[in-house]
Parts: sequence; C-alpha cells; structure tokens
Amino acid sequence: MMIGLYSPSLDWLTPQRVASWVRTAEEQGVQLFFFTPSGLDESSESVQGIVYSRQGEQRQRLPVPACVIATPGSPSELPAWRWMCRHTTVIGTELSILPEESEIGRFPAGVRRGNAVATAESLTAAEGREASAQFRCTLSRTVQGGWKSAGIELLAGGAVRSAQMEGKPDRLLVEAYLLGVAIEMAEQIAASQQTELPGLYVELELDERLGTCVVGAGIAVNEAEVCLRAISHAAQLTGQAGRMASPVQRLAACLLADKPTIGMLVGWELSPLFLEACHYAAEARGARFFYFYPRRVDIANRQIQGHYWQNGQWRKALFPYPDVIYDRMRRKNAEHAAVYEALTGIPITHELLFGSLDKLKVYQAVAEHPVLSASIIPFHKLDRLEEAKRFIDRHPHFILKPLRGSNGDKMIIGTLKENGRFEICDQDFVHDLSREELDKLLAELRKHRYVVQKFIESQSREGFTFHVRAHAMKDGNGRWDVAFVLPSFSLNKHRQITNHVKTFRCVTKWEWFLKSQFGQTPEGDMNVRVRSFAVQLATFLEGCFGSGFHEAGIDMGIDEHGAICLFEVNLNNVGMNLHELEAAKYGIEYALWLLASSKG
Repeated sequence: MMIGLYSPSLDWLTPQRVASWVRTAEEQGVQLFFFTPSGLDESSESVQGIVYSRQGEQRQRLPVPACVIATPGSPSELPAWRWMCRHTTVIGTELSILPEESEIGRFPAGVRRGNAVATAESLTAAEGREASAQFRCTLSRTVQGGWKSAGIELLAGGAVRSAQMEGKPDRLLVEAYLLGVAIEMAEQIAASQQTELPGLYVELELDERLGTCVVGAGIAVNEAEVCLRAISHAAQLTGQAGRMASPVQRLAACLLADKPTIGMLVGWELSPLFLEACHYAAEARGARFFYFYPRRVDIANRQIQGHYWQNGQWRKALFPYPDVIYDRMRRKNAEHAAVYEALTGIPITHELLFGSLDKLKVYQAVAEHPVLSASIIPFHKLDRLEEAKRFIDRHPHFILKPLRGSNGDKMIIGTLKENGRFEICDQDFVHDLSREELDKLLAELRKHRYVVQKFIESQSREGFTFHVRAHAMKDGNGRWDVAFVLPSFSLNKHRQITNHVKTFRCVTKWEWFLKSQFGQTPEGDMNVRVRSFAVQLATFLEGCFGSGFHEAGIDMGIDEHGAICLFEVNLNNVGMNLHELEAAKYGIEYALWLLASSKG
C-alpha cells in the first residue's frame, strides 16, 4: 500500500534521508510516494511525485494517498496543505508552535525549540532542585487514536530515585502517576495540532512530594525515530501492517452500535459553526454524527473516512456506513453516481437529481397555482428574440437571469432611459447601450439559456434594495416549517442583486426589520404572510417535483404595495449564514425522523 510523504521542497530529500525513509517503509511493508505542493492537482484529486525502490526512482501520477506524512517545515498556510488536511489523513513530524501566553491544561504552555516543546519553567526547573528527578515518558498511538506507554526513562536525579523508585510497589505507583500526567499532556498537545501525531515523548520533573513540572515534549528525540513512528502510525491507519488491527476497528470511541449514526455528505468546506452545531444537535437527540467527502467512501470495504468531534476539535476516523445520510452536497449526477449508488439503501435527506429543477420550471409550476401565482413576477424565456424584445418594451426595467445558478451570479439589470438608450449593469460595470447593442446582447445570452423578467422595486424606507430569505425545512415530524427569515440589503445602488458575492450587503434580524419597515411585531400580518407563503410554496413544489428534498431557500421581495414577489427558490447549496444552529437543529431532527420512518 502506498503512503504519501509530503515535503515543501525537494531540497529536504537528500539521498541519505530518502534511503533511510525507504528502508524503514520497506520494513513496515509499505511503499512511500514523495511529492511537493506543486505536484498536487486538486481538480483530479491526484499527485505527481516520485516512487523510490531498489531499482531506482520512478515519476508517477497517482490518486492522493489515504494517509500522508508531512515532513518538518511544511508551511500550514499553503492552500495545498489546507486541502490535504480536509481530504486525507495528514501525520505530522514536528509540533507546531504553541503560544507562550496560553495554558495546556494545568501546565504552562511552551514554545517550540527545534523539534521539541520547551516550557517557560524548563529553563530554571532544574536549578536549585537537587531533590528532584527528570523522566521521559514515551507514548505511542493506538489504532483507536488513543495513547499507550512505550516506556518511562529516568533522565536525571537521585533523591526521588532512592525515595520512590527502589521499592517495587512505590515504583509502579510513580510510573502510573507519570503515565497519567504524560497522557493528559499528550491529549492537550494533540488537540492544538492540525495533523495526526504518530507519537510523543513528554519530559517531566518530579520532586519528593510528587510535585510535577513539564520540562518539555516532542515527537521523537532524533529523525530516525520520527521516521519509524510516522511510518508505523501511517501503516496502522491504512491497516496495511499485517500484525495491526483492521482500519474498521479505528472507529471514534464514541461511535457505538447502541445509538443511530448520522453521516453528513459534504462536497466543499462548510461553516465550522454549522458542523459543530450538527454534532451537538445529534448528541442532544441520542445520535452520533460525522461528516465526510465523497472521495473518502471506500466502496469495496463499505467504510468511510470521516470527521467526528472530540475534545474541541474534529478528528479523522474510519466508519462503517451510517444509518442515515444528511446530504449537504446534493450533487446526484454522473460525476458522483458511483458514490450515490454505493449508498443506495441508506435513507438520505436529498434525492433530487442535481440541476433537475431550474428557475423556469419553478416559475411555470407556481404560475398554475390559484393562490401562489400572485407572487410570480412577469417573465419570458429568452428563446424567441422578437417576443423578448416586446416583453422589454412592456417592462422597460428588467432583469436577465440564467436558468441555473445561485447567489445572483451572471445576472444583468437593464433600464430604459429617457434618451432611448439602455443602462445595463452586470454587477461589475455599468454600460450604456443602444437598442441595437441590446439586441446583440440578447442574442448572445440566448445561447446560454436565460430568462428575462420584470424588475421589482423591493426597497426599504431608506431607499436600499432588499430581499427576504425564508429558509424552509422539514422538521422532526417530516412537516414543512420556517427555520428562520433573514432580510438582506444592498448598500450600493449599482448592485441591486442583494445576494451577489460582490454586493456590499448588510443583514439584520427579522424582528428588527419588521419593526423598522412595517411597524409590526412577529405576531403581525407581514411575518404571518411570509412564513405561510414559504410553507405553502415548499409543500406545493414537493407535490409537483416529488419529496426528494427537505430544505428550500425561498428568496422574495416585497413591493411598494406590500405584495410578496417570488425571486427564486434554491434547493441545492442552501446557505444558513448567521443561523447555523437553527439549520442544524432542523436538519438533524429530519434525518432522524427519516431514519425512523424507513424502519416502519
């Protein structure tokens, strides 16, 4: 099995060093694949690197290994480093710097000196303390990610040796005490690191009354030992050392069979607050939670490399398939067909094919509803140019939208001016076009599947364009509800697409918005209308397109007459900015309801 060895520069790979690492890897029954940041191709999730063997070196492009060892000096600020930490297991070979002003548990924190951590007290700890002894506790990692003793060594001192170490019972008690302190220190250090640690040594100073001072800590005392520990731990994690446990056994200790497990499928980096909220929402409801990327699904062995929350940080582990899948990626298409096919049979929160529902389909469906149709803004598909021109004649203030897309991307706003020319704003520049130039623009946009729509003036009392997002989600009973409502304003008159990434936006609490704009409380008419509209619309769309979704971001405007106008509905990457807790609560509760329903 191949294990990656990541180095920031090939200069680190001297012939002597390469030979030592390759020899150690062969002794562990694995092969090393050396690569640098420039060899990483994120789009194909592959790396270009060098495989060394007794026959020589060979350059290859391979999939990113399941486990990568990072050599000393690997800069954590590089995009390649951050990408690897999200998509594979990275084992560190040095401790990152610990801030001097912080504390590690009840011990003073230290700063890195070479490949070790030296505490502030270590400079003076030994001075004037003849009745003390220094010990080095060496710890190795277990398959489950815990710590175990690999030996305790007396480094210096005599008084404690004579008082505590000569009698066997006392010696065992002292060793147990030292081991407990060392493991506590190791847990605190590991929680502060970005990478997996293959092992640690912790140096402790002990006086006659068992007063303890942490003198230092590090991964190993020399490079040969670092090499051995890193490769051995990588072999553990990939399950390739024959004497070691199966990787399936390296489950998070908290994930037991007595509680349902929710696995969240993600395709990109999500809000850390949302992920943490999902963990606690699941925990509060008696369930376990982990998240994973599609590439981390091992279809052959029916297991997943995922991330679980423990001791204030996300840790990586291997899991069996979960009981229910909370799908936040929502990319059920040809690219990810194999993963979705492999997970068939597990209840999943989102089943719509990606891209199967565009703006035009939503507008056309809602236009047929006897009540909801009042929210539809006049629109026309940009396919027949002459009809589109006549539509613009009837609605001289208009907006051009791509049928697919979100966050206001590639939308264009047009306005007929008094001189007969058109002001066109593309969210970057304002253009002045003649009618002939506009016609050419329409002809070009027709190739890219656009719709033209009347522009609605949805403005605050202060003259700022705004839209309201009603975030509809299914609850723990499988019924539609509104998790939250979020108003957003554009503070730039030339950027009136309030959810566009380049728009200078501000948001406010829905309750404050109701009070300032309508003089109402949440018990008033506007709040009731907005929430009722969102629930009714989500229910109607489910009836039209099937029950393959449980979350809908419904964007609407409110015109000068107080009428609700539907802008669009997002069923895919629905954001939850500033409301991560509410979104997590609804999503987790619905996933558990779905699991219970699947069991009859």
